Amino acid sequence: MNLNHRSVQDLNLFISNERLVRVSHVKILGIVFDDRLIFDQHINNISKKVRQRIGLLSRSRHILPEKALITVNNAIVLPILDYSLILWGFTYNSHINRLERLQRRALRVMSFSAFDADSDPLFKRMGIMTIKERLLFNTLIYIFKALNSLSSFNSLNYLKSKVTDRALELQIRSI
Repeated sequence: MNLNHRSVQDLNLFISNERLVRVSHVKILGIVFDDRLIFDQHINNISKKVRQRIGLLSRSRHILPEKALITVNNAIVLPILDYSLILWGFTYNSHINRLERLQRRALRVMSFSAFDADSDPLFKRMGIMTIKERLLFNTLIYIFKALNSLSSFNSLNYLKSKVTDRALELQIRSI
């Protein structure tokens, strides 16, 4: 069966004789999944939330010392960027770069730097990882936990069972 984009749009699915309606995006546990899994609507939502919090940092920077601003950033900005990053973080580089630009803006605001100042030294000085580094770090933690059966959902065994089931299914078909 050859499925192209047009045939998928014309596909009618039913559950208990009820037709499923095709939607362009759906929000599940705070993550916006779109019909092409590019997460552009989700990135828009994250960007909006991060911009609001950068405004809060900007208003607070005249009152709080830099160390306190870093703590506030870690409390109100980073959780938004980290939430399910391993799920949506492998989207287009343009989406990730957009979020990284916001992250750089937050660092410049906290340090009273010029809008075009180099932010790499700021990441080091403040001990904050870029979003790309955070994605790599979170992915490595996930793989470590999966390999060592440390997560509540043992994804490695789940994947092994699925691969084994599929291999058996293909073997039976070839007989």
